[in-house]
Amino acid sequence: MLKEEEKFEFIINHESDIPKYQQLVDGITNAIAENILQKGDLLPSVNVICKTYQLSRDTVFKAYSILKDQKVIDSVPNKGYYVAGETRKVLLVLDTFKAYKEVLYHSVVNNLPDNVIIDVQFHHYNIDVFKTIINNGIGKYYKYVVMNFDHKDIPPALSAISKDKLLLIDWNIRADKANNYVFQDFGKAFYESLKEATRSV
Repeated sequence: MLKEEEKFEFIINHESDIPKYQQLVDGITNAIAENILQKGDLLPSVNVICKTYQLSRDTVFKAYSILKDQKVIDSVPNKGYYVAGETRKVLLVLDTFKAYKEVLYHSVVNNLPDNVIIDVQFHHYNIDVFKTIINNGIGKYYKYVVMNFDHKDIPPALSAISKDKLLLIDWNIRADKANNYVFQDFGKAFYESLKEATRSV
């Protein structure tokens, strides 16, 4: 939690392809996820952010409006904006959006606390897309839930994510023993079913 004499500072990259309002949103949600900002902490005023980071008022208002809609922050007239909740962001990386993936998505979303926001991305088995998603997400999320696939560049791409923040799902492929994972094993399941059936004959 910030002390009285401390103030929260953003890092704004004016050369980035990421919109500046999104950089503000990410900066606040990341700071909350890392306990740099906590419930009740005051945020810099719109005027202060505009002046300090050479941003337009529309940009700052858009960022704060998004965060208010997500119930991450709130405001009090004449006092400013403050952190309203301890929001956590989770990145969910899937291959494609098929029927059973929709079931998976809703199962994840419906079983998470209200203070968790999920960002969903799809790699479509394209390694360049996969690496871009992972690289753009480094350091921005509380947890990473990733459906990987069989490609030699998968482990290096995932190596930048702390293993305690990473969960691999669906396929036990390109993973090591230190990874957390939940996966399907159709071959073993089918074999065990046949074994069970032969016992009952």
